[in-house]
Amino acid sequence: MLIITNLNGESLPLRNIDALSRTRGTNGDYQIKLVAHRTDKNSKAFDLLEEESIITLPDGNKFRVKVREKQSIDNTVRIEATALHTLYDNVSNYQYDVIKGEKVLSLHQALTHALEGTNITFYIEDEFDSYSFENFGDDNSIALFNKIKESYEFEFDIENNTHLRIYKQLGKNNNTQLRYKHNIKTLKLEDNTHNLATYIKGYGKPKEDKEGNVIDGEYEVAIDYTSPNADKYGIRTASPYYNEKITNKNTMQRYLKSRLVDEAEMLLTLEHEILMNNINKQLEDIDLGDTLYLIHEPMNIQFQIRVNEIIDFPLHPQIKPIYTLSTNPKSLVDSHTLPYIEKANNDKEISSIKNNQNKFTQRIEKAQQAVMDVENTMKDLDNEMDRIENEVIPEVEQAVDSARIPSSVEPP
Repeated sequence: MLIITNLNGESLPLRNIDALSRTRGTNGDYQIKLVAHRTDKNSKAFDLLEEESIITLPDGNKFRVKVREKQSIDNTVRIEATALHTLYDNVSNYQYDVIKGEKVLSLHQALTHALEGTNITFYIEDEFDSYSFENFGDDNSIALFNKIKESYEFEFDIENNTHLRIYKQLGKNNNTQLRYKHNIKTLKLEDNTHNLATYIKGYGKPKEDKEGNVIDGEYEVAIDYTSPNADKYGIRTASPYYNEKITNKNTMQRYLKSRLVDEAEMLLTLEHEILMNNINKQLEDIDLGDTLYLIHEPMNIQFQIRVNEIIDFPLHPQIKPIYTLSTNPKSLVDSHTLPYIEKANNDKEISSIKNNQNKFTQRIEKAQQAVMDVENTMKDLDNEMDRIENEVIPEVEQAVDSARIPSSVEPP
């Protein structure tokens, strides 16, 4: 059951929900999509589902409606809403204070400054190197948070709606295998080297003279990086990378490594075999960020693959989650992903839910058609009455006049 709270603070449980999906990604995406019709049982709560309303899931996480599509068919109203986690409400919390000048900050210091004035707390699970910022602040909390996330390259999980746990990488390596003839039916692999490069140069903060003027062509850090894959592909040069915030060689090298695409990018499609065995029981325990092993002997494939996105259905536990997997740990959820695993299992359940909606829609369409038929018949009747009044009646009157026998005093 969901709780809907509008901007006036009115809260009611919403029942009779057509569909609810939740999406979580290693890149920080966290949102839900809701589809519902107004019924006699849910009308009061349904009317609270307004713009900027809060939707609370059974686990306590809250989401604010950001996109809402409302349709009216005869006397029935349907709403399809997309809501973002309330963590992102803090885009409206502005951090006016600035840590002036160039300062090296720990991750804890940077997050504390960015999230000051919010109700967000955090705990850093791993160790991170410090990072240099210049005049850090003067922006909203989410913009600063994203800047920190990009600089320190961390991932995070949300607990109890307002508490963040910060990791270098979410998930675990649980040794679960996706293997041909065990739990894989078919596999399609495409690879491309459009973005392949093995060499890159990086330039950090420009040097300044004693008066503070920038010296053209000189930098505090200017290094290059050659990938070990240059032995295989040769030297292929990428566009230079510029970042005026970097003053440390180790930091620049880390960034150059992360920016370089030094191996073929892969697009995978597979269908999961539905088998009752221990492997499939392990698949039910997969969580966001987990690393799996993909093994396919006939295609000579054996490498790691990571869960970058999970779509689940909190109100429909019979529908299995959909996992999006990526062979490239540097990529976020994009075209180089695999939107499968349990998708085949979901089709039947989702089809059943959609079938019920389709039957309802068909009944409405039939009723609409019947009304239109009556309206068209009435229009035809009106036209016929007009024709009778304007054409038939005058003709009859004229015929009667023509057939009238003239009156006479004497008999004929």
